[in-house]
Amino acid sequence: MFAIRYPHIFATVGLHSGPVFGEARSAIGAMDVMRRGSRSDPITLIDAALDVRDYPGMPAIIVHGELDSVVSATNAEQFARQFLRLNGFVDAADDRRAGETHEDTQPDGVVTDHVKNSRRVVKTSVVRGLGHSRAGGDDTVAFHSSKGPDSSAVSCRNSSSIRNARTPPRRTRMLLESSANANSGNFDCCNFAFISNVLRKRAEFILGITL
Repeated sequence: MFAIRYPHIFATVGLHSGPVFGEARSAIGAMDVMRRGSRSDPITLIDAALDVRDYPGMPAIIVHGELDSVVSATNAEQFARQFLRLNGFVDAADDRRAGETHEDTQPDGVVTDHVKNSRRVVKTSVVRGLGHSRAGGDDTVAFHSSKGPDSSAVSCRNSSSIRNARTPPRRTRMLLESSANANSGNFDCCNFAFISNVLRKRAEFILGITL
């Protein structure tokens, strides 16, 4: 949620195998969202969380395993709808306002690019045959799989090519790129929560704000 809450700080966001924003209000609720996706309309959820009318936009890349039995791939589709709303592609009724969509079926999955003004703004990649693991990783490491593209490399390339109109200061970009590189290491999901907290503390120190 840091990126969408602080669009003046973060240039773009990458999401891998995560639950949709705004639905869960408890641990049990979070488990339900993970298993099934949101029971509420995802656009209604994002509109309730943010003032979308004045939102400056947030480019995003979303990666998810087709066979993920821990976090349903429905979440990826719902994430995409939320980011299309945040970036002005659709209105509150989910009717198209701008941009176009290109879907490409590849050997390792389906990639969908949402483009506006000749610029890719939202990208989703649903990886064929992938469960609840990081795509393009090391099969010998927990929660990593060699299936699909190298998600860490894709995220880094995406962050280099997609820039929010308010590109962060260099020090912030360095922090984000360092975070992306750290995520390509041999970390399982439990370690990732610890790493995220460390990165949050680093961000607070560098930026002089409370996240």
